[in-house]
Amino acid sequence: MKYTWFLLLVFMLLIPVRTFAQDPLDPDTPSWLILEFGKQAYSRKDFGTAMWYFREILRREGAYYPEAHIWISKIYKNADMEYNLARKHLEMAYENRDQLYILDEQFEILYELAELEWGENNKRKFEEYLLTILNDDQEFRSADMDAMRKVLHDRGFDDVVRLFRYSSDFSLSAHQDLGYLYVAAGRNMHATDNLLYAALTVLTKCIEEVRRYYPDYAYKTLEGFFTRTEEFPALRTYLENVQIYRTLFYLGASLDVAGYGGADSRYLWRTVLQFSGDDKWKVMARKSLSGS
Repeated sequence: MKYTWFLLLVFMLLIPVRTFAQDPLDPDTPSWLILEFGKQAYSRKDFGTAMWYFREILRREGAYYPEAHIWISKIYKNADMEYNLARKHLEMAYENRDQLYILDEQFEILYELAELEWGENNKRKFEEYLLTILNDDQEFRSADMDAMRKVLHDRGFDDVVRLFRYSSDFSLSAHQDLGYLYVAAGRNMHATDNLLYAALTVLTKCIEEVRRYYPDYAYKTLEGFFTRTEEFPALRTYLENVQIYRTLFYLGASLDVAGYGGADSRYLWRTVLQFSGDDKWKVMARKSLSGS
């Protein structure tokens, strides 16, 4: 697989950079190659040229080439600040998602739409798009949330991690963002479900990675887990990038008022205070622990 991606990268580097000073496109130029010309122009911030290429694809293919709509939306959003037009093209891309070369890009479309709605302070639509992503998360839909809640209530967070494993990466951000939204709205039972699932997704991936080097490793406590990950700089970077400490902080906040008692909340906040590399979450955890 790595070798295949290497060959693809070499091939992409060999694609010539085109400009309007060159001859017009050959009528037989495939749309996927025109798309790459457009991406090159976009990367050079030559948005006018990029737009021409993407619209040329739609002229040839009709409205049924979702990748072209995705890239047109990027121009409208990031270069022109035309958010309504960006939304229109993202919606057209999603309508034609079955035509995507990489089907999982449909989730990126939904995340982009959700981000636009958040920017417009339309929290209802923001929630709807994220819930649409979760509707395709078969692992989450089949999860025994009642059992997970009972273990969390009766035995605590660490036993949940020992007993449950989840790995749907594509829905991670949706769970996190819904959790943050629900905490802010006071919907703490919903927040707990989403943030707990998000935390388990991240921890599952990291535990599996640690076991590649230490096959006998068994999760016992969060403190022990984070201490062990200090041996793996790539894992530490991953944990920061997926905002695990933010997730744990807000999970603690939701548990504090959702009927689970305060012990796990304080446990999570102490962990954030001890291990987070982001001073913001250290400060937030310290304030929560002090009750201020």
